Amino acid sequence: GVLVDRWNRRVALMVSEAGAGLSALLLALLVLSGRQNLTAIVGLVALGSIFATLSWPAMSASISQLVPKKQLTRANSMVIFNEAISSVLGPVIGGMLMVMGGLAALVFADVVSFALSVALLAVIRIPDAGNNQASGDEKPSMWSEMAVGWHYIRERPGLFGLLSVFLAVNFLGGFLNLAATPLFLTFFPADVVGRIGGCAGLGMIVGSIAMSAWGGFRKRVYGVLVFLMIGGAILAGFALPPNATVYGVVLFCFMLCMPAVNTSSQSIWQSKVEPELQGRVFAIRRVIAHGAMPLSLVIGGPLIDKVFTPAMMPGGSFAPIFGPLLGTGPGAGMRLLILLLSGLTILAAFAVMLNPRVRHVEDELPDAIA
Repeated sequence: GVLVDRWNRRVALMVSEAGAGLSALLLALLVLSGRQNLTAIVGLVALGSIFATLSWPAMSASISQLVPKKQLTRANSMVIFNEAISSVLGPVIGGMLMVMGGLAALVFADVVSFALSVALLAVIRIPDAGNNQASGDEKPSMWSEMAVGWHYIRERPGLFGLLSVFLAVNFLGGFLNLAATPLFLTFFPADVVGRIGGCAGLGMIVGSIAMSAWGGFRKRVYGVLVFLMIGGAILAGFALPPNATVYGVVLFCFMLCMPAVNTSSQSIWQSKVEPELQGRVFAIRRVIAHGAMPLSLVIGGPLIDKVFTPAMMPGGSFAPIFGPLLGTGPGAGMRLLILLLSGLTILAAFAVMLNPRVRHVEDELPDAIA
Protein backbone atom coordinates (compact mmCIF):
# COMPACT_ATOMS: atom_id res chain seq x y z
CA GLY A 1 0.00 0.00 0.00
CA VAL A 2 2.85 2.40 0.78
CA LEU A 3 4.48 1.73 -2.57
CA VAL A 4 1.20 2.24 -4.43
CA ASP A 5 0.89 5.69 -2.83
CA ARG A 6 4.53 6.59 -3.40
CA TRP A 7 4.54 5.63 -7.07
CA ASN A 8 2.33 6.50 -9.97
CA ARG A 9 -0.43 3.86 -10.00
CA ARG A 10 0.46 2.82 -13.55
CA VAL A 11 4.02 2.13 -12.42
CA ALA A 12 2.75 0.06 -9.50
CA LEU A 13 0.56 -1.99 -11.83
CA MET A 14 3.41 -2.50 -14.29
CA VAL A 15 5.76 -3.63 -11.51
CA SER A 16 3.07 -6.01 -10.25
CA GLU A 17 2.46 -7.55 -13.67
CA ALA A 18 6.14 -7.68 -14.63
CA GLY A 19 7.16 -9.27 -11.33
CA ALA A 20 4.37 -11.84 -11.44
CA GLY A 21 5.24 -12.51 -15.10
CA LEU A 22 8.90 -13.01 -14.22
CA SER A 23 8.01 -15.57 -11.57
CA ALA A 24 5.76 -17.33 -14.09
CA LEU A 25 8.61 -17.35 -16.64
CA LEU A 26 11.05 -18.83 -14.12
CA LEU A 27 8.44 -21.41 -13.18
CA ALA A 28 7.97 -22.25 -16.87
CA LEU A 29 11.71 -22.68 -17.38
CA LEU A 30 11.84 -24.90 -14.30
CA VAL A 31 9.01 -27.07 -15.62
CA LEU A 32 10.44 -27.28 -19.14
CA SER A 33 13.86 -28.24 -17.81
CA GLY A 34 12.33 -31.33 -16.23
CA ARG A 35 13.97 -30.52 -12.90
CA GLN A 36 10.88 -29.72 -10.86
CA ASN A 37 11.73 -29.01 -7.25
CA LEU A 38 8.99 -28.49 -4.69
CA THR A 39 10.94 -25.90 -2.73
CA ALA A 40 11.69 -23.89 -5.88
CA ILE A 41 8.08 -24.09 -7.05
CA VAL A 42 6.76 -22.89 -3.70
CA GLY A 43 9.31 -20.07 -3.68
CA LEU A 44 8.38 -18.89 -7.18
CA VAL A 45 4.66 -19.02 -6.42
CA ALA A 46 5.31 -16.97 -3.27
CA LEU A 47 7.35 -14.47 -5.29
CA GLY A 48 4.54 -14.07 -7.80
CA SER A 49 2.04 -13.57 -4.98
CA ILE A 50 4.19 -10.86 -3.40
CA PHE A 51 4.21 -8.88 -6.66
CA ALA A 52 0.48 -9.54 -7.14
CA THR A 53 -0.34 -7.78 -3.86
CA LEU A 54 0.43 -4.47 -5.55
CA SER A 55 -2.29 -5.04 -8.13
CA TRP A 56 -5.55 -4.72 -6.17
CA PRO A 57 -4.86 -1.46 -4.26
CA ALA A 58 -3.27 0.08 -7.37
CA MET A 59 -6.20 -0.91 -9.58
CA SER A 60 -8.79 0.25 -7.04
CA ALA A 61 -7.06 3.59 -6.54
CA SER A 62 -6.66 4.06 -10.31
CA ILE A 63 -10.38 3.67 -10.94
CA SER A 64 -11.21 6.55 -8.59
CA GLN A 65 -8.78 8.76 -10.54
CA LEU A 66 -10.09 7.80 -13.97
CA VAL A 67 -13.85 7.55 -13.46
CA PRO A 68 -16.38 10.24 -12.43
CA LYS A 69 -17.78 9.75 -8.93
CA LYS A 70 -21.31 9.01 -10.12
CA GLN A 71 -20.05 6.23 -12.37
CA LEU A 72 -17.87 4.41 -9.81
CA THR A 73 -20.42 1.65 -9.14
CA ARG A 74 -20.80 0.95 -12.85
CA ALA A 75 -17.04 0.93 -13.39
CA ASN A 76 -16.47 -1.43 -10.46
CA SER A 77 -19.22 -3.67 -11.84
CA MET A 78 -17.31 -3.89 -15.12
CA VAL A 79 -14.20 -5.00 -13.21
CA ILE A 80 -16.20 -7.75 -11.47
CA PHE A 81 -17.67 -8.73 -14.85
CA ASN A 82 -14.15 -9.21 -16.20
CA GLU A 83 -13.21 -11.33 -13.19
CA ALA A 84 -16.35 -13.45 -13.57
CA ILE A 85 -15.74 -14.00 -17.28
CA SER A 86 -12.16 -14.99 -16.49
CA SER A 87 -13.30 -17.48 -13.86
CA VAL A 88 -15.64 -19.11 -16.39
CA LEU A 89 -13.45 -19.02 -19.51
CA GLY A 90 -10.06 -19.45 -17.85
CA PRO A 91 -10.47 -23.11 -16.88
CA VAL A 92 -11.98 -23.92 -20.28
CA ILE A 93 -9.12 -22.30 -22.22
CA GLY A 94 -6.58 -23.77 -19.80
CA GLY A 95 -7.99 -27.24 -20.34
CA MET A 96 -7.83 -26.82 -24.12
CA LEU A 97 -4.22 -25.63 -23.95
CA MET A 98 -3.31 -28.53 -21.70
CA VAL A 99 -4.82 -31.02 -24.16
CA MET A 100 -3.34 -29.37 -27.26
CA GLY A 101 0.16 -28.49 -26.06
CA GLY A 102 0.60 -29.89 -22.57
CA LEU A 103 1.99 -28.04 -19.59
CA ALA A 104 4.48 -26.14 -21.74
CA ALA A 105 1.67 -24.44 -23.69
CA LEU A 106 -0.12 -23.60 -20.48
CA VAL A 107 2.82 -21.89 -18.79
CA PHE A 108 3.79 -20.13 -22.05
CA ALA A 109 0.29 -18.66 -22.31
CA ASP A 110 0.56 -17.51 -18.70
CA VAL A 111 3.81 -15.65 -19.41
CA VAL A 112 2.37 -14.11 -22.59
CA SER A 113 -0.67 -12.84 -20.66
CA PHE A 114 1.59 -10.93 -18.23
CA ALA A 115 3.59 -9.50 -21.13
CA LEU A 116 0.37 -8.33 -22.77
CA SER A 117 -0.70 -6.66 -19.51
CA VAL A 118 2.58 -4.74 -19.26
CA ALA A 119 2.28 -3.66 -22.92
CA LEU A 120 -1.25 -2.35 -22.37
CA LEU A 121 -0.25 -0.51 -19.21
CA ALA A 122 2.62 1.13 -21.09
CA VAL A 123 0.15 3.11 -23.24
CA ILE A 124 -2.32 3.98 -20.46
CA ARG A 125 -1.99 7.27 -18.60
CA ILE A 126 -3.07 7.46 -14.96
CA PRO A 127 -2.78 10.86 -13.24
CA ASP A 128 -0.57 11.24 -10.19
CA ALA A 129 -2.51 11.20 -6.93
CA GLY A 130 -0.95 14.46 -5.78
CA ASN A 131 1.24 12.87 -3.15
CA ASN A 132 4.61 13.29 -4.85
CA GLN A 133 7.02 15.09 -2.54
CA ALA A 134 9.32 17.79 -3.72
CA SER A 135 12.89 16.75 -4.34
CA GLY A 136 14.95 16.96 -1.20
CA ASP A 137 11.98 16.36 1.12
CA GLU A 138 12.67 13.61 3.57
CA LYS A 139 10.19 10.77 3.21
CA PRO A 140 8.69 9.25 6.35
CA SER A 141 9.69 5.70 7.15
CA MET A 142 7.95 2.78 5.52
CA TRP A 143 6.67 1.61 8.92
CA SER A 144 5.12 4.96 9.82
CA GLU A 145 3.41 5.16 6.43
CA MET A 146 2.06 1.63 6.83
CA ALA A 147 0.32 2.71 10.03
CA VAL A 148 -1.45 5.57 8.26
CA GLY A 149 -3.99 3.28 6.62
CA TRP A 150 -5.01 1.66 9.92
CA HIS A 151 -5.30 4.99 11.79
CA TYR A 152 -7.34 6.48 8.93
CA ILE A 153 -9.93 3.70 9.13
CA ARG A 154 -9.97 3.53 12.92
CA GLU A 155 -10.68 7.27 13.21
CA ARG A 156 -13.76 6.99 10.97
CA PRO A 157 -16.38 4.84 12.74
CA GLY A 158 -18.57 4.59 9.65
CA LEU A 159 -15.83 3.08 7.50
CA PHE A 160 -14.63 0.91 10.39
CA GLY A 161 -18.14 -0.47 10.88
CA LEU A 162 -18.52 -1.12 7.17
CA LEU A 163 -15.22 -2.98 7.18
CA SER A 164 -16.25 -5.03 10.21
CA VAL A 165 -19.19 -6.59 8.40
CA PHE A 166 -16.88 -7.76 5.62
CA LEU A 167 -14.54 -9.24 8.22
CA ALA A 168 -17.46 -11.20 9.69
CA VAL A 169 -18.95 -12.26 6.35
CA ASN A 170 -15.59 -13.35 4.91
CA PHE A 171 -14.95 -15.37 8.07
CA LEU A 172 -18.30 -17.11 7.59
CA GLY A 173 -17.56 -17.48 3.88
CA GLY A 174 -14.52 -19.60 4.68
CA PHE A 175 -16.81 -22.22 6.25
CA LEU A 176 -19.14 -22.03 3.25
CA ASN A 177 -16.28 -22.64 0.83
CA LEU A 178 -15.24 -25.70 2.82
CA ALA A 179 -18.73 -27.18 3.11
CA ALA A 180 -20.27 -26.53 -0.30
CA THR A 181 -18.20 -28.74 -2.61
CA PRO A 182 -18.12 -31.79 -0.26
CA LEU A 183 -21.88 -31.38 0.16
CA PHE A 184 -22.41 -31.46 -3.61
CA LEU A 185 -20.05 -34.42 -4.05
CA THR A 186 -21.98 -36.35 -1.40
CA PHE A 187 -25.05 -36.46 -3.64
CA PHE A 188 -23.97 -35.80 -7.23
CA PRO A 189 -21.26 -37.01 -9.67
CA ALA A 190 -18.33 -34.72 -10.47
CA ASP A 191 -19.71 -33.50 -13.83
CA VAL A 192 -22.95 -32.39 -12.16
CA VAL A 193 -20.97 -30.65 -9.41
CA GLY A 194 -19.06 -28.82 -12.14
CA ARG A 195 -22.31 -27.56 -13.63
CA ILE A 196 -23.54 -26.44 -10.21
CA GLY A 197 -20.28 -24.51 -9.77
CA GLY A 198 -20.75 -22.97 -13.20
CA CYS A 199 -24.00 -21.45 -11.95
CA ALA A 200 -21.94 -19.37 -9.51
CA GLY A 201 -19.88 -17.84 -12.31
CA LEU A 202 -23.02 -17.22 -14.38
CA GLY A 203 -24.69 -15.50 -11.43
CA MET A 204 -21.67 -13.25 -10.96
CA ILE A 205 -21.70 -12.34 -14.66
CA VAL A 206 -25.41 -11.50 -14.72
CA GLY A 207 -25.16 -9.60 -11.42
CA SER A 208 -22.25 -7.48 -12.62
CA ILE A 209 -24.05 -6.66 -15.88
CA ALA A 210 -27.17 -5.68 -13.93
CA MET A 211 -25.19 -3.45 -11.56
CA SER A 212 -23.35 -1.82 -14.46
CA ALA A 213 -26.69 -0.99 -16.09
CA TRP A 214 -28.51 0.03 -12.89
CA GLY A 215 -25.78 1.83 -10.97
CA GLY A 216 -27.07 0.74 -7.55
CA PHE A 217 -28.92 2.54 -4.76
CA ARG A 218 -28.39 6.27 -4.31
CA LYS A 219 -27.19 5.44 -0.79
CA ARG A 220 -24.64 2.80 -1.59
CA VAL A 221 -24.40 1.54 1.98
CA TYR A 222 -27.87 0.03 1.51
CA GLY A 223 -26.55 -1.80 -1.53
CA VAL A 224 -24.00 -3.46 0.76
CA LEU A 225 -26.21 -4.36 3.71
CA VAL A 226 -29.53 -5.11 2.00
CA PHE A 227 -27.98 -7.43 -0.58
CA LEU A 228 -25.89 -9.12 2.12
CA MET A 229 -29.10 -9.96 3.98
CA ILE A 230 -30.78 -11.15 0.78
CA GLY A 231 -27.75 -13.29 -0.04
CA GLY A 232 -27.74 -14.74 3.47
CA ALA A 233 -31.42 -15.64 3.16
CA ILE A 234 -30.79 -17.32 -0.21
CA LEU A 235 -28.13 -19.54 1.38
CA ALA A 236 -30.88 -21.17 3.42
CA GLY A 237 -31.92 -22.87 0.16
CA PHE A 238 -29.10 -25.38 0.70
CA ALA A 239 -31.13 -26.74 3.61
CA LEU A 240 -33.69 -28.03 1.10
CA PRO A 241 -33.59 -31.72 0.13
CA PRO A 242 -30.60 -32.35 -2.19
CA ASN A 243 -31.43 -31.51 -5.80
CA ALA A 244 -28.90 -30.42 -8.40
CA THR A 245 -31.24 -27.96 -10.10
CA VAL A 246 -32.29 -26.38 -6.81
CA TYR A 247 -28.69 -26.06 -5.64
CA GLY A 248 -27.67 -24.54 -8.97
CA VAL A 249 -30.45 -21.94 -8.72
CA VAL A 250 -29.52 -21.15 -5.10
CA LEU A 251 -25.86 -20.67 -6.01
CA PHE A 252 -26.80 -18.54 -9.04
CA CYS A 253 -29.06 -16.27 -6.96
CA PHE A 254 -26.52 -15.98 -4.15
CA MET A 255 -23.73 -14.92 -6.51
CA LEU A 256 -26.18 -12.62 -8.30
CA CYS A 257 -26.21 -10.50 -5.12
CA MET A 258 -22.45 -10.31 -4.62
CA PRO A 259 -21.63 -7.69 -7.31
CA ALA A 260 -24.10 -5.31 -5.65
CA VAL A 261 -22.42 -5.86 -2.28
CA ASN A 262 -18.84 -5.49 -3.50
CA THR A 263 -19.28 -2.65 -5.98
CA SER A 264 -21.36 -0.58 -3.55
CA SER A 265 -18.72 -0.95 -0.84
CA GLN A 266 -15.85 -0.26 -3.23
CA SER A 267 -17.52 2.89 -4.50
CA ILE A 268 -18.01 4.24 -0.96
CA TRP A 269 -14.32 3.78 -0.15
CA GLN A 270 -13.17 5.24 -3.48
CA SER A 271 -15.29 8.36 -3.08
CA LYS A 272 -14.52 8.99 0.61
CA VAL A 273 -10.76 8.27 0.87
CA GLU A 274 -8.33 10.88 -0.41
CA PRO A 275 -6.57 9.64 -3.59
CA GLU A 276 -3.09 10.11 -2.10
CA LEU A 277 -4.02 7.73 0.76
CA GLN A 278 -5.97 5.10 -1.12
CA GLY A 279 -3.08 2.68 -1.63
CA ARG A 280 -2.39 2.39 2.11
CA VAL A 281 -6.04 2.49 3.19
CA PHE A 282 -7.16 -0.07 0.61
CA ALA A 283 -4.26 -2.38 1.42
CA ILE A 284 -4.95 -2.49 5.17
CA ARG A 285 -8.66 -2.74 4.42
CA ARG A 286 -8.02 -5.87 2.37
CA VAL A 287 -5.79 -7.35 5.08
CA ILE A 288 -8.52 -6.86 7.71
CA ALA A 289 -11.43 -7.98 5.52
CA HIS A 290 -9.70 -11.23 4.54
CA GLY A 291 -7.62 -11.71 7.66
CA ALA A 292 -10.01 -14.13 9.37
CA MET A 293 -10.50 -16.41 6.38
CA PRO A 294 -7.41 -18.56 7.07
CA LEU A 295 -8.71 -19.10 10.61
CA SER A 296 -12.12 -20.26 9.36
CA LEU A 297 -10.42 -22.61 6.86
CA VAL A 298 -8.21 -24.09 9.59
CA ILE A 299 -11.01 -24.76 12.07
CA GLY A 300 -13.74 -25.42 9.49
CA GLY A 301 -12.51 -28.86 8.40
CA PRO A 302 -12.40 -30.40 11.90
CA LEU A 303 -15.67 -28.65 12.77
CA ILE A 304 -17.41 -30.31 9.81
CA ASP A 305 -15.79 -33.74 10.21
CA LYS A 306 -15.79 -34.01 14.00
CA VAL A 307 -18.86 -32.04 15.09
CA PHE A 308 -21.57 -31.38 12.50
CA THR A 309 -21.31 -34.56 10.43
CA PRO A 310 -21.45 -37.08 13.31
CA ALA A 311 -24.01 -34.98 15.21
CA MET A 312 -26.44 -35.22 12.27
CA MET A 313 -26.04 -38.95 11.68
CA PRO A 314 -28.83 -41.23 13.00
CA GLY A 315 -28.52 -41.18 16.77
CA GLY A 316 -26.31 -38.07 16.75
CA SER A 317 -26.69 -35.30 19.31
CA PHE A 318 -28.22 -32.80 16.85
CA ALA A 319 -30.44 -35.34 15.06
CA PRO A 320 -33.44 -35.13 17.43
CA ILE A 321 -33.46 -31.31 17.15
CA PHE A 322 -32.75 -30.67 13.48
CA GLY A 323 -33.43 -34.09 11.97
CA PRO A 324 -37.15 -33.43 11.42
CA LEU A 325 -36.22 -30.36 9.35
CA LEU A 326 -33.09 -31.52 7.50
CA GLY A 327 -33.14 -35.27 7.81
CA THR A 328 -30.13 -37.26 8.97
CA GLY A 329 -27.27 -39.12 7.34
CA PRO A 330 -24.49 -38.06 4.93
CA GLY A 331 -24.57 -34.35 4.05
CA ALA A 332 -27.07 -33.39 6.77
CA GLY A 333 -24.36 -31.91 9.00
CA MET A 334 -23.02 -29.71 6.19
CA ARG A 335 -26.53 -28.55 5.33
CA LEU A 336 -27.05 -27.62 9.00
CA LEU A 337 -23.78 -25.68 9.01
CA ILE A 338 -24.76 -23.73 5.88
CA LEU A 339 -28.17 -22.99 7.41
CA LEU A 340 -26.35 -21.61 10.46
CA LEU A 341 -24.09 -19.52 8.19
CA SER A 342 -27.21 -18.16 6.49
CA GLY A 343 -28.62 -16.89 9.76
CA LEU A 344 -25.31 -15.47 10.98
CA THR A 345 -24.79 -13.56 7.70
CA ILE A 346 -28.21 -11.93 8.03
CA LEU A 347 -27.54 -11.16 11.69
CA ALA A 348 -24.13 -9.59 10.95
CA ALA A 349 -25.52 -7.31 8.23
CA PHE A 350 -28.54 -6.34 10.32
CA ALA A 351 -26.39 -5.57 13.37
CA VAL A 352 -24.17 -3.26 11.33
CA MET A 353 -27.23 -1.58 9.80
CA LEU A 354 -28.36 -0.62 13.31
CA ASN A 355 -25.16 1.43 13.67
CA PRO A 356 -26.04 5.03 12.69
CA ARG A 357 -22.40 5.81 11.86
CA VAL A 358 -22.50 3.13 9.16
CA ARG A 359 -25.97 4.03 7.86
CA HIS A 360 -24.98 7.68 7.49
CA VAL A 361 -21.36 7.18 6.45
CA GLU A 362 -21.96 8.72 3.03
CA ASP A 363 -23.57 11.83 4.53
CA GLU A 364 -21.17 12.33 7.44
CA LEU A 365 -17.90 11.88 5.54
CA PRO A 366 -17.12 14.45 2.84
CA ASP A 367 -16.34 13.24 -0.65
CA ALA A 368 -12.62 13.12 -1.32
CA ILE A 369 -12.87 13.14 -5.12
CA ALA A 370 -14.57 15.55 -7.45
